[in-house]
Amino acid sequence: MNDPSIDDPHTELSKPNSLPREPAAPLVLQLGQAGATTAQTFSFNVMWQCLLHRLPVAIPLGLVLAALAGAAVKYFTEEKFRSLATLRIVDKQPYLAFPTQESSADFAQTQIELLKGPYIIGRAIESEGLAQLPELRKISGKEDSVLWISQRLKAVRTGKSEIYEVSMTTTRPESARKIVEAIVDTYMQFQTDDSEMRRQVMLEVLDEELIRYDDKIELARRKLRGLAKETGGDDGVVMDVPGYGGRTARTIGRVTQRSTLQDKLVDAEVEVEIARARVAALADEVKLAEGAPGAAGPDAGGPQVFITESQIEARIERDPTIVSLRKELQKQEDKSGRLSKTSALYARVEEEISALKAGLEAKKAELKPAILRDAEQQLASGRRDDLIAAQADLHKKLQAEKLLRARTETERGAQSQHGDKSLELQFARDELDKDEDIRRHIADRKVHLTTESRAPGQVQKIQKATLPEFPEGPSVVKKVAMVSAAAFLSPFLLLVGWNLAHRRIFQREQLERELDVKVIKFVSEVTALPTRPRLRKPGDDRAYQLQSHLFEESIESLRATLAIDARLHDMQVFVIASAVSGEGKSNLSAQLAMSWSQSMPGKVLVVDADLRSPSMHELFETRPDPGLAEVMRGECTVENATIMDWGDRLYVLPAGNSQSSSPAKLFSAHRFREVLAELRQHYDKIIIDVPPVLCASEVLLIAKEADAVLMCALHAYSHSGQVKYAYDRLVGCGVNVIGAVLNGTPAHRYSSTYRGYFPA
Repeated sequence: MNDPSIDDPHTELSKPNSLPREPAAPLVLQLGQAGATTAQTFSFNVMWQCLLHRLPVAIPLGLVLAALAGAAVKYFTEEKFRSLATLRIVDKQPYLAFPTQESSADFAQTQIELLKGPYIIGRAIESEGLAQLPELRKISGKEDSVLWISQRLKAVRTGKSEIYEVSMTTTRPESARKIVEAIVDTYMQFQTDDSEMRRQVMLEVLDEELIRYDDKIELARRKLRGLAKETGGDDGVVMDVPGYGGRTARTIGRVTQRSTLQDKLVDAEVEVEIARARVAALADEVKLAEGAPGAAGPDAGGPQVFITESQIEARIERDPTIVSLRKELQKQEDKSGRLSKTSALYARVEEEISALKAGLEAKKAELKPAILRDAEQQLASGRRDDLIAAQADLHKKLQAEKLLRARTETERGAQSQHGDKSLELQFARDELDKDEDIRRHIADRKVHLTTESRAPGQVQKIQKATLPEFPEGPSVVKKVAMVSAAAFLSPFLLLVGWNLAHRRIFQREQLERELDVKVIKFVSEVTALPTRPRLRKPGDDRAYQLQSHLFEESIESLRATLAIDARLHDMQVFVIASAVSGEGKSNLSAQLAMSWSQSMPGKVLVVDADLRSPSMHELFETRPDPGLAEVMRGECTVENATIMDWGDRLYVLPAGNSQSSSPAKLFSAHRFREVLAELRQHYDKIIIDVPPVLCASEVLLIAKEADAVLMCALHAYSHSGQVKYAYDRLVGCGVNVIGAVLNGTPAHRYSSTYRGYFPA
């Protein structure tokens, strides 16, 4: 393969008084070991060089990606607006005058689940007209609106306080406010109606009990007056009867004991009546929720309990049979879409689709009643649990009342055995007192309910739903900016990472790290003459002249190093090698030979030993053959193959035509050693251009016969691993590698150290 530097149409080779030109950069020559700071700055400098190398590709690519990413974010991202309402939920019922002992630690969580549940959301959609919102119209027929709202509705407690925030996030601020306001208002109305309905039911039951006890008290009073007449006195009872002796004391003790039991019985009967009223109220609520005959409905003043069609439809769609039918229907519809309408198969598929649709509707009609019943039962399950708990409490109170009543009757029977009418009269008075106490407790309970009906509820609305002014989270502009910035930087990161992963060489220090600086004598850098820009502007000629001068100086510096180093003084044959093709070794060989021929007496010969891909004849614009291949085969002499068109100091031996001969076989014979010995007699310096070390085995044979080898690497192109492998192969075969050259380094690095020593 030809080197890129050779194939570049802008590469020039000057005639005897000029130098070849190729793209590269400034020379910085270093002899000996690298400085102490090299290892510390290596990573940063290498990364910086990688970045500079990739800027021409990364900047336009980053701009394109940034524009595409920004447009995608702008198109697909919608701003979200969050509306917020604030509630206060307390565990204990607030009161005006009569405190209550009833409280529940789970009350707040129960209310939150109720507020976020399908019952309240369904009622809000139906009663507040939420179905007309753009978001709900958009999903109509595709998704359950109740489920859609419940997934986005949040009710969160603020810290450990009694404050709860109810919020909703949508793409339109007005829609978010309307949804939150409708749900909170529906929930608050439900709370008011539910509490009022329970209170009214309990008041009705208490009124019935008051009437019953009024009648009972009237009968007790008549009985008491009759007994009083029979004893021949008024309503008073004389406990101290002469002649009874100790019997009087025992009677008084029994009366006191029975009075205590009577008081307890009164309290138990009051609790029973209150519990019975609560059970009756909860029973009516359960009947209402279950739609049982005789339940309170809209006409009875209570809230209407219902299941929305959207809730029923959502439950139907989750049925396994419906899901299976939907999948089969979708499969047939997809199949129909791929068929031609004129084919017979299309007609059969359409018939199957019609049958599936009919079966789907029939299955829906079959499932709807059962699902409706299940949904209604699920809505009533909470009230049934409360009813069961209230019934259990009533049963306990009835058992307690029964026990107290039995003990009271036993005590009364024991006292009646004495046959004293005064005791019977006392029993009647106690019975009347008991009924009056119960009646008074019931009346007090009614007063409590009536008075506390105006007390604040356990749930209070602190703040109405707000209309959000700004979107939630970063705005679209910020998102576009962040994504565009990330997209713009991504090519830089990827390309720099690619360079670092492949360990490309950007600095002389990298070569020093890969090669053994204790063995090799130097590592230098060589710049290349840039081409003239196609679009000329003022100052281009001056810049071109300065960079050409830098290139010449870098070549001269390399040549001077080879000439003045005492260790290299007796060396005559130099091989310019590289790890792989495209690293500029052929151009470097030509440039170095021309520099040597112009600066020292004697003859300089350039030998093109790259028989696989020769290039010297193109650089020097000479004939390609006969050349080294013909000399090796004995078809011509060295003198006939050598070209002398460049004066009496610079000579070129082209590669010639290897024909079908294997280059490795040609150089493995003793003929090359003989040819090289003959060349040593006629030329003072011989520079040999060879194939890449990792591509051709004959390089090792040629380098072994030479006096010294220079390794060539190309800036931002060569891989350090390949250079290291090629160097190890040469050293392993006993080749004398005297140095390395980093070809094509940026010109500005050399110009910054050259200071004011530019040509006039």
